Amino acid sequence: MALKVYYNIEELEIINNPVVTIGTFDGVHCGHIEILELLKKIASTANGETVIITFHPHPRKVLYPDDDTLKLLTTFDEKLQLFEQIGIEHILVLAFGQEISELEPEDFVKDILVNAIGAKHLVIGHDHRFGKNRKGDFNTMLHLSEEYHFVVEEIPPFLVEGITVSSTKIRNALTIDIDLQKANHLLGRKYSLTGNVVEGNKNGRKLGFPTCNLYIEDTNKLVPANGVYVALAIVSGKQLNAVINIGNRPTFNLTGVVVEAHLLNFDADLYGEELKLEFIERLRDEQKFESLDALKIQIGKDIEVAEKIFANTI
Repeated sequence: MALKVYYNIEELEIINNPVVTIGTFDGVHCGHIEILELLKKIASTANGETVIITFHPHPRKVLYPDDDTLKLLTTFDEKLQLFEQIGIEHILVLAFGQEISELEPEDFVKDILVNAIGAKHLVIGHDHRFGKNRKGDFNTMLHLSEEYHFVVEEIPPFLVEGITVSSTKIRNALTIDIDLQKANHLLGRKYSLTGNVVEGNKNGRKLGFPTCNLYIEDTNKLVPANGVYVALAIVSGKQLNAVINIGNRPTFNLTGVVVEAHLLNFDADLYGEELKLEFIERLRDEQKFESLDALKIQIGKDIEVAEKIFANTI
């Protein structure tokens, strides 16, 4: 069954024995996937259909509009693609605003879960909170499930090598701890950036290492910490090896963070093409070199290391 996405309650069709979960699911990480796989298992056993209730924009963006520190692991479109890959059947996207944020927990359950969807089974994470001021928790849901005749199940924390998986920990691994391997491990896949290739100032080409500059439309998307990375680059269904620089290119005395990819053994005009970068390993910090020749030598060394990494991962 193809994924169906509803952007308001009025669009909902009749869903057979809805098995539901709720959340923002930023990153769709290992812990989230554990919930979604259980959702699918229950639906299969009960001859039901899987439903995710999610929110857009992210609630924190609405509740704290002056706080621009929260960056997201997945754009909205990336989340939908991941949900579809996992095999979820229905997504109800609630526009998070004052009306939703002011709903009391019981009203949320009655109006949305019961009356709109007809939930028969609900699966939620161990730290799920809902309703006005996040007053509702699992015990609230358990009490309401008895009143409104649905089953509720709580999923315990999901651990990877003793670490509780969370979107916050993955964000910190990418930007504060600067531990890409940890981030990828907790995600369960390579962290990625997707954007269109735009024209830069061609400094890489002058050095003999042409780069693709990536324009990321969603300013809320988290960009990993400045530095040099090894990544897979995917364009028009073709997979290429790449070395990525994220930063402000201090050797050229430039400002503003840029994501630029040097595609190994490839030199073609990709302006306007969509490029996806999947990060494999972080090589080093970005640094300022005394001369362009010194920078050129270091780039050559970076490429040598990258080629060894790719050779060992084939």
